[in-house]
Amino acid sequence: MKRPPCRAKFPQVEEKARCFLVKYGLYDKPPIMVTTLTALQWIIVTVSSSVAVPLMIGDVYGLQEEEIGRLMQQSLFFIGLASLLQAWIG
Repeated sequence: MKRPPCRAKFPQVEEKARCFLVKYGLYDKPPIMVTTLTALQWIIVTVSSSVAVPLMIGDVYGLQEEEIGRLMQQSLFFIGLASLLQAWIG
């Protein structure tokens, strides 16, 4: 598929930098392997940040292990809820 020519309106910027080529369009479906790898990457980032932040907050505020565990459970619950709402509503 041939891409249309770039119609950037900034002549002071070099030709290469003027056109930002996107690999997949809005309605394109990437291959299943690309989709799977990016979903796995998103899960790893989300879970690691939702575990690290309550641990750091609990350490800074001097919380007990049970309180840190509860904070971690609440974080995971609300992240899951936000993910479901984002998938459902957009």
